[in-house]
Amino acid sequence: DEFKTNILLNRTNDGFTLLQSAVTNGKIDLINLVVQWYHPEELRNTDEFKTNILLNQTDDGFTLLQSAVTNGNIELIHLVVQWYDQARLLNTKAFKTKILLNSTKAGFNIYHQAGMTLKLRESGEFLEWIKSLLTSKEIRTLLSSKTNRGFSPGNPRNPEMNKYISDLRAECQEAAHPGGGRPGDRTGYQRQGRGRGRGRGRG
Repeated sequence: DEFKTNILLNRTNDGFTLLQSAVTNGKIDLINLVVQWYHPEELRNTDEFKTNILLNQTDDGFTLLQSAVTNGNIELIHLVVQWYDQARLLNTKAFKTKILLNSTKAGFNIYHQAGMTLKLRESGEFLEWIKSLLTSKEIRTLLSSKTNRGFSPGNPRNPEMNKYISDLRAECQEAAHPGGGRPGDRTGYQRQGRGRGRGRGRG
């Protein structure tokens, strides 16, 4: 119980859990080792693990998924999504509001971070999976959001991703009409088992 409370479920003064510290570090071997420590305690199936670990936000507002995206490692992103999937969080309101729609205290959301760190050829399925879980209105809100320094999602230094974000922004603006939206669909990302959530876009 002491190991569980003081180590596995502990949050630092900055709001980092042991698992999120490992994800921020970005080393897959270290992350897999930390994950194994949770198995003997059977924490991965508890509400405590879901709330305190998987849905955690640091004091700067970073989620596990944003920490993975910031690292720019698609393998790590797949791993984190798998944890959410195993915990059956993907279709929950908490996952959408606390993870997908989250912005850090500096104003960065998932699209800001994707635009800076991800390569489209590696992350296309992941981006389409996110798209399938959100409505056009929600995506439009994320894409129109600016950081505290006034930056919108997209980075000219990452031209392929910048074009993807620009095209997605135009698509969502086109869909901005009463009752508009886009029904969720199973993407290749979901069919391959990297994320089994099924979106229900309602505009």
